[in-house]
Amino acid sequence: MILTDCTVVDSDGEREADVRLRDGRIAEVGDVDGTDETYDCGGGFVVPGIIDCHVHLVSECLPTNRHGDDRMRWYRVVENLRDSLAAGVTTVRDLNAPDACVIDAGRAVERGMVEGPRVVACGQGVCCTGGHFSGSCREADGVAEVRRAVREQIERGAEVVKLMATSSAYSSSEGGQEMTRDEIEAAVRVASMKGVPVAAHAEGREGVVAAAEAGVDSVEHAKYADEEAMRAVADNDAFWVPTFKPTRMSLRNHEKFSDGKLEKAERVVELQKRGARLADEHGVRVAAGSDAGTSYNYHGANPEELELMARYGLDERTVLDAATSNAAELLGIDDEVGYVREGYAADLLVLSGNPLEDASNWQKQELVLKDGEVVA
Repeated sequence: MILTDCTVVDSDGEREADVRLRDGRIAEVGDVDGTDETYDCGGGFVVPGIIDCHVHLVSECLPTNRHGDDRMRWYRVVENLRDSLAAGVTTVRDLNAPDACVIDAGRAVERGMVEGPRVVACGQGVCCTGGHFSGSCREADGVAEVRRAVREQIERGAEVVKLMATSSAYSSSEGGQEMTRDEIEAAVRVASMKGVPVAAHAEGREGVVAAAEAGVDSVEHAKYADEEAMRAVADNDAFWVPTFKPTRMSLRNHEKFSDGKLEKAERVVELQKRGARLADEHGVRVAAGSDAGTSYNYHGANPEELELMARYGLDERTVLDAATSNAAELLGIDDEVGYVREGYAADLLVLSGNPLEDASNWQKQELVLKDGEVVA
């Protein structure tokens, strides 16, 4: 197939070009001739497929089953994969399931047994006893136990390790630190021996600083991060995955939540906007993550996160990089996806509007391709 009458937009720049696809890959970008089947983009914009660096595929997206540990989780994972792909999400990083079901689902996608995005999964997250999401995470206390827990997930096939470094922003401690610096450092050392990156759920300032200085590859959420915390993320070359959408969905479904939680959610939105400003000031590298699977944050609506990123203060170029090249680098697959380059996998979207002009255009999809096949 040749995509014609289009403008290519990615982290390499913006240029008018045709795109030839062959055998699931991008064969040529430029002035393309040939007799291949053509798809007239009608002046649209060809961009890399969206990479969502923070999802929970086991979840039914309701407060009643946040852990996804019921017997229906296997079927939900398949459904959520399908819905994500149809929305233009061609790669996901799953950051906690009660077992290896999402790791196995990723293998099923690779083998063509299940339709969905590429999957990078952690298996179970690692938390302290009684810590954040202890109902589904692997509980571990002390350096020795944490090392063992990390090794268990890698043995299962985890391609990323997830640490619950802090509590929830909505807990009484407001994201208080739950894993010690020694425990986080031990996890990072063990994972690095196997070449596996580490993501840390870190909401409060102390936990963000501890995780960043311990050497994690990405800090997730960082809702209460102040200037010191964002500077620590930047100085230690970690990525920030903001996940703005869950708080917005709580406010949008206000009748489902207590007044106390809604009041805190409104405050968190302002803190997230501060975080976006501080990240920009300190040159923090941002990767996109919707946290799909949290309450009323449905798989298939992931691209709305990109619009929120711009609304909260990140410019459209930062959003583009966050959803494509930066995300691919964080996942260690930037030689395969994240750009519209010759030789790369043909995971592409055709948008009717330029995402560099308005981040809401990520939701205006005319065509979704994964490995060169039209999927939506």
